[in-house]
Amino acid sequence: MKNLQKGFVAPALIAVIALLVLGGGVYFFTNERVEKEVRPEIFPPVATSTKPAEPVACTMDAKLCPDGSYVGRSGSKCEFVCPTAN
Repeated sequence: MKNLQKGFVAPALIAVIALLVLGGGVYFFTNERVEKEVRPEIFPPVATSTKPAEPVACTMDAKLCPDGSYVGRSGSKCEFVCPTAN
């Protein structure tokens, strides 16, 4: 009887360990999939601009300002910006 019990313990222990490993794998696999699903009504997509700002080329015009100085076009809208008098 003891020989029969010794031969049964090892396969039973291997079967229990295999079931635990398989069950743990299924648990983590299914939970990982659930966490990846995002409902848009709870977390709306964030608008991000991945496009870098393009350089602006302004024409080489000049403007005579009221203080007598000349300025060229500058900025992203290529506007004339005269100095302000304090």
